[in-house]
Amino acid sequence: MRQLLLLILLFIYACTPSNDTEDTSRRMVTDALGREVTIPAEVNHIICSGAGALRYATYLELQDMVVAVDNAEKSANPALETRPYSIATPHYRDLPLFGEFRGADNPELILSLDPAPDVIFKTYSDMGHSVQRLQEQTGIPVVALEYGDLMSDRESMYQAFRIMGEVAHSTERAGEVIDFFEQHRTALSNMDLSREITPFLAGLSSRGTHGFVSTSPVYTPFLLLGVDNMAQKGPGIMENTRHTLLSKETIAHEDPEIIFLDIASTRNPEGEGNALYEMQTDPLFRNLTAVQENQVYTVIPHNSYTTNHGSVLANAYYIAHVLGTDVEYDPAEKADEIYSFLVGKPVFEELNEGFDNRAFRRLHVSQ
Repeated sequence: MRQLLLLILLFIYACTPSNDTEDTSRRMVTDALGREVTIPAEVNHIICSGAGALRYATYLELQDMVVAVDNAEKSANPALETRPYSIATPHYRDLPLFGEFRGADNPELILSLDPAPDVIFKTYSDMGHSVQRLQEQTGIPVVALEYGDLMSDRESMYQAFRIMGEVAHSTERAGEVIDFFEQHRTALSNMDLSREITPFLAGLSSRGTHGFVSTSPVYTPFLLLGVDNMAQKGPGIMENTRHTLLSKETIAHEDPEIIFLDIASTRNPEGEGNALYEMQTDPLFRNLTAVQENQVYTVIPHNSYTTNHGSVLANAYYIAHVLGTDVEYDPAEKADEIYSFLVGKPVFEELNEGFDNRAFRRLHVSQ
């Protein structure tokens, strides 16, 4: 009798639906803000909100998953484009619009997308819609990413690759991208430079161009190479100041022997922040040692909708080439090697055409 009762109980238990049955259609990820976000098990369509988010998707080879873009992709002039990922992926410009740049998303536009995104990636979560509000308004999971950089905050950058890779079924590629950056960081830091001088970066682009005096005390290509930076000698420069306008008096006093000029500033009309025009017409700049001795070299802009890490590496290799290194390479070919891996195409030539083919060249100021 006892055995029969036991069999009946086992039968009832086996036939009773369990409340603990795992939902295999969903999974959980932890984003950069520490939020546990429930996402579909299969993610096939995405959008990328905020500066640099679409760049990271391109690095991870997720181009075909992107179903819409913000207006940063729509408003750019293709002939003057400085973002390698955008040059390499022109079809982004033809995708539907989901909002304004820097995270000013439009929930109504997002809800009208067909196909709808399974997940929204969002960088710089303190700009535009908050991640939680956007998720509530659209009903679509929003995964926050920290953009990071190649130096002190590279762990945030690598975490962004890992999170994006986990969400979009691209963990192997995320690991390859991280290894790629680490290999180049090591190669650059190990270079033995023959010219031990302190260069000046002039005409730095940062949310626009600002003329010859625009520079960065923490210019990443210099940091990667361990090169001293003249901008660090300016009065009142705070630690980790990313962008500053160095006084003309400081520049004249330091009198750099070599200048690297962000070529983007030469696009401006004369007298409106065109650094080349300033060197040609301002007696103080014209009489600098670097200008007098034709030691002005052009680098490509790497700040456009936040940092283009591939261009940072390309600039570092060009600067090392100018300062002298025992490693033989052609800087333009090295740039295309970097771009081919990160964005899928060798785009240096097309990028350079937008600057009248004057990138990575010695600039004769009098011409």
